Amino acid sequence: MLSADAAVYEPIDNSGSTRAVQRAVQWIEQCTNEHGTCRVAGASSDTQFESVLPTRVLDISDTSDCYLLVTNGMKGRYAALSHCWGSYPLITTTRSTFNTRCNKIAFVDLPRTFQDAVTFCRNLSIRYLWIDSLCIIQGDSDDWQKESYRMGNVYRDAYITLAATGATDSSQGLFLPRPEQPEAVPISFEPGKPDNFVYAALHAAERYGGLDNSPLEMRAWITQEWILSRRVLHFTEAQLVYSCCTMSEAEDGQPAGSSQSEYLRTTLVPSANTAHENSENDRMDDYFLEDWLFIVEGYCSRTLTYETDKPIAIAATTVTDISVSGFGFDVSQLFWYGLRPSPEQMKGRERAYLQSHVLRETLRRPVCLQQLPSWSWMSTIGRIGYDPLPKSGIDLTQDLTVDDRRLSVCAKLIAIPNALGPVILELEEGRYMPLGTWYSRTTYRYTAGLRVALHLYFLGKPDNRLSWAAFDVEPDFTDGIVCCAVSKNKTEDGQDDGIKTLLLVSRGEKYVRVGIGEILDTQLFADVPARHIIIE
Repeated sequence: MLSADAAVYEPIDNSGSTRAVQRAVQWIEQCTNEHGTCRVAGASSDTQFESVLPTRVLDISDTSDCYLLVTNGMKGRYAALSHCWGSYPLITTTRSTFNTRCNKIAFVDLPRTFQDAVTFCRNLSIRYLWIDSLCIIQGDSDDWQKESYRMGNVYRDAYITLAATGATDSSQGLFLPRPEQPEAVPISFEPGKPDNFVYAALHAAERYGGLDNSPLEMRAWITQEWILSRRVLHFTEAQLVYSCCTMSEAEDGQPAGSSQSEYLRTTLVPSANTAHENSENDRMDDYFLEDWLFIVEGYCSRTLTYETDKPIAIAATTVTDISVSGFGFDVSQLFWYGLRPSPEQMKGRERAYLQSHVLRETLRRPVCLQQLPSWSWMSTIGRIGYDPLPKSGIDLTQDLTVDDRRLSVCAKLIAIPNALGPVILELEEGRYMPLGTWYSRTTYRYTAGLRVALHLYFLGKPDNRLSWAAFDVEPDFTDGIVCCAVSKNKTEDGQDDGIKTLLLVSRGEKYVRVGIGEILDTQLFADVPARHIIIE
C-alpha cells in the first residue's frame, strides 16, 4: 500500500530522465557529506575523493565515443557497472582488439546497458567507467587471473556502482520501460458500511522494483560486487533504488526492502568492528560470524556460468571481510550441509515428484573444484545451509589448524552407527518435515530440523535413536565412514545434549569430508582416545 507521503509523490517516468539524474545526485551528495560510515577512512567528506584507477577504464569524457585507457596508477573518480552477461553477444576486449579499443570504441557499437551507463555517468560528471568485458582482456588467462582477484578493489574504490538489476542481459539497458501503475480499487475499512471505503492500489514498485529475485541478484558475482561497493544505484524495472553503507532508499523516499547482499553491506563492517573490539582468544565474534555465514549461504544459492569461478567470484569478500574482522578460521564454518529445494520452489509439484526427484537435486563436487579442500563449501556447487554450533557448546577438538587446503586436528573418531534412510520428506503445513524427531534439543531449537538437509539419514534403530547424518553426496557405506567429535551440546540447565560431528572417510593417511552429523549418546566417545588427523 502507498503511505500518505508516497501518495503525493510524482513517479519518475524514465530512469534516464533529468529527474532521475537529479535524484541520484541528491542521494550521492547526502552520502558524501553526511554518511561517515560510507567515507574513505580519515576523510571529512567524499566530495573531492579520487582513488587509484583500475588497470584499465573507459574514458568517456568525449561527448560521443569513448576509448579504453591504460591507467598506469592514475587517480580519478570512476563508476563501476554490475550487470548480467546473459546470452546476448557482448562487446569485449581481446588481445586482437586491444589496440583498437585503446584508440576508439564507437558509442553505437556498445549494447544498450553499456550505452545507458555511459550516458548516466556523463550526466553525473564522472569521467571514467569500468566494465568487466571491456576492461579485462577476454580469452587471456593471465590477465583474467590478475584482474579477477583485483575486482574487489574495483568495486570497493568506485565512487558509485551502477547496477543493471532488472535486466537479464546487456541488450535491455538500465533505463527499462516503467510498468503501468495498477488501477486503484475500493476497499471497505468498516465492515457493514459499504459507503466507508478508500481507493488503494499496490505500487508497481512492490511487484517489479525489488532487489531480491531480480535477474542480477541471481548472479553469484554480485555477492562481492554489491557488498564491497560503497554506493550502489539499482536500476530496477519499476524504480531507482539507492543503497550505501548507511541506508537503502527507493526513488520516492520510502525505505527500500533490502536484498540479502544489501543488508549485509550495511551490517558487515559494523559487526566486524565489534568483533575486533570484543574478541577473545582469537575467536570470531558471534555477530560477524553470523553475517559471514549468511554471505556464504547467499553466494552458494546463486548461479555461475563457469564453475571454475567458484573460489574467485567471492575471493575479494573473503579477504576483505576476514581481514577487517581481524580473525581467521572458526570451527563453525565446517558445519554446512546441502539444502533441498524450499517449499516455495516446490509449489505445484506433485508428491510423487518430491519422492522420486528431490533427492537428485544435490550438491555436486565437479572435477574442476576437486583441488579445493573437501571440508570447504568452495569445493561444491549447490545450495547450502549451516548447522550453527551453539554458544553453550564445548569445543572437543585440540590443536586445530588450517594450512592451505589441509585441516589438522586432534580429535576422537568412532565408526558411524547403523544408518536408516535416506529420509523421505513429508509436506506439512507448507514446510518439509523429516519423519520423526531424531535431533538433540539443541539442534532442533537452532536449525528447525536442519532446514531440510540433502541425503539425510537417521542413525541407530527406531527403539534406540542415536541421531542423524547429512551427507554432501549420496553416501557409500562400504567406505568406512567415521564420526569425528567436534563440539558437545549443552542444554540451558547444563545437561549433555549430543555431540556435533564431521563425517569423514579415510584416503590413505588422510581423511576427506563426506558430511556432518550428531550423536545423541555422548558415552559412545567416552573411552575413545583422541588422535591427530589431517583432513583435505
